[in-house]
Amino acid sequence: MNDCNLGILKGLDKKYIQRQAIETAVVKMQKKQYEDEEKRYKRLTYPLSYLNKYMTELARLLNSLKEEIEIPEACMKNPDKLLDYLSSEIPDIANLDNEIKPIEFINWLKEGVQLSAEYQLFREKIVGDFTNYKVEKSVDFNRRYDFSFSLECVSKKRADVKLTFFDFRSLDQKLTNTELFLRDHNLDFTVSEVQCKNGRDVKAELQVEKKVDIEFRFIGNEKTGLIDLEIRNFGGKGKKGEFGIIKLGIAPNLVNARLVEALAAFMLRRPSELLKIAEVVEKESVKLYVPKKSQFKKVNLMKVLKKLHEENQETSKVIENTHKEVKKMKVKQEETQKTVTEIHTDQKKHTSLIVGWMASLHNRRNSSF
Repeated sequence: MNDCNLGILKGLDKKYIQRQAIETAVVKMQKKQYEDEEKRYKRLTYPLSYLNKYMTELARLLNSLKEEIEIPEACMKNPDKLLDYLSSEIPDIANLDNEIKPIEFINWLKEGVQLSAEYQLFREKIVGDFTNYKVEKSVDFNRRYDFSFSLECVSKKRADVKLTFFDFRSLDQKLTNTELFLRDHNLDFTVSEVQCKNGRDVKAELQVEKKVDIEFRFIGNEKTGLIDLEIRNFGGKGKKGEFGIIKLGIAPNLVNARLVEALAAFMLRRPSELLKIAEVVEKESVKLYVPKKSQFKKVNLMKVLKKLHEENQETSKVIENTHKEVKKMKVKQEETQKTVTEIHTDQKKHTSLIVGWMASLHNRRNSSF
């Protein structure tokens, strides 16, 4: 083998060794990255389990409160027996203070969880009540502790929403865009096409089920060390719904009783700190944090609902007092107006008397001459 060939072989060996070193370094770096991500996700398992526990309890509680409870007549006459009976039907209510009026509270809760929403779907509307609360693991979750809190907005009028496309020049594009929108927002639909009489054009009709799937997805993010909360199809405030996704990031050190209460209030469409908590997280730099178990306080969800009930009553009292004050002011205004009218009337009478007296005086003077 001549010197030239020997030099070529040595060069190839050197490149091979370099390539092997690079591949080994890449594998080592990937392995370390994977290990770091596993450690970060492991730190999120306890906060995720904590949230899962209370979201499961909240779903069970909301479903039970929506059911009709037949209260025996004997219990209606005796408040102590009534509270005992309700405690057996809804165990969580046993932890409430004794001074609460059970019937009033249960009625408010039923009204509170019978929430409704209105969604604008192109030129049509879907109006329905919230129902079927549950916690489950979605099929697209890769991690063990990720979960979702889901519910449905179901229309009382179950006839499907019909969307008809009759624009022959851009039918395909319109139909495709609409189908993509419906799939992106998890709306069930069927498509039917009808040949027009001219034999060339096609009329397309989409039938969309009057049901909106709502989901709160809790996903541990191993790259950032945060819990990603995706809220699907629950946007808007009050009774107005909104299609789309709200994405929030929650640091594990903020997973505690305050967050659970904020979530419960948000899901019942009451004033909530949830978005405020998330805004704080977005502005802060992400730090790896190992939460202590002592920070996970026990939450009594019935007391959280009671607190929302009391706040709602306080708001109602303020509104009622405001109405009373407005009514009083209106009465005072009417009384003032009446007084002013009486004064004007008296002034007119007085003026009329003076004018009459002066006229009679003038007539007397003229007659004397």
